[in-house]
Amino acid sequence: MSSFFEASKGGTGSPFFGSGAFREIVKPGTFRKALESGGRVELKLNHERTLCDTASGLELREDNVGLYAKAEINDRETVEAARAGRLTG
Repeated sequence: MSSFFEASKGGTGSPFFGSGAFREIVKPGTFRKALESGGRVELKLNHERTLCDTASGLELREDNVGLYAKAEINDRETVEAARAGRLTG
């Protein structure tokens, strides 16, 4: 199980590909319309392999910090890479 924040409300972003720091401002309700649409959202590894989606193991919601995501990853290769410390980003 993995939990992470995709975007924070009024938070400070981190460097993006070494280009320097940036500040990301996300207003309350920013994600509401997309989340309420009920569309399927996939969690992908390296923009390629789908690890799970909102129909099977991915929970998305907006809270007081930003967009919260909780994922249950069952892909054996990905789990092994995570345990071995080979995943970055």
